[in-house]
Amino acid sequence: MGLSSCWADNWVCYKLYNKILSVQTLLFKGLNATEKDVVIREKDVVIRG
Repeated sequence: MGLSSCWADNWVCYKLYNKILSVQTLLFKGLNATEKDVVIREKDVVIRG
């Protein structure tokens, strides 16, 4: 997917990659996390930048 070259050049890609990892981790843990929690945390990541 070429994320590593993107990651080296572009902090937006890096943040997006981190966001994806965070959501995946949350979903993986996620049997005790509701869908609403995932959405709120996703928005948190965007708002905080």
